Amino acid sequence: MNFFNPFCAPCAQEQPVLERDWRRLQQRDVQFVGIHYVGGQWPKSPSAARSYLARMRVTYPVLEDPDSRLARAFAIQGLPSSVIVDRRGRLRFRILGRIRPGELEDLLGRLGVPSRR
Repeated sequence: MNFFNPFCAPCAQEQPVLERDWRRLQQRDVQFVGIHYVGGQWPKSPSAARSYLARMRVTYPVLEDPDSRLARAFAIQGLPSSVIVDRRGRLRFRILGRIRPGELEDLLGRLGVPSRR
């Protein structure tokens, strides 16, 4: 899960990496979910989020978190943030800041997800 807000510049910088990873990893039964984070300094703007997602050509599912319930559940403290949850629903990794190219692949390897064939 990746927590973002359309007004977050580092989120926009990370977005192309996430989309490339999604397109590559979905064939390995890896799921991505974007979470539109609101609260604190980050405004709630579903229309801005829709525009951001279209502009960034995001193709993975995205959910609204209007009351920050998911963000609180995963103890999100800044943006962008990502969490990797295993098949059993256990939190395995937390990433504060932008995901770098190859980072998800490395973490998934540590979880035993087979690499590309």
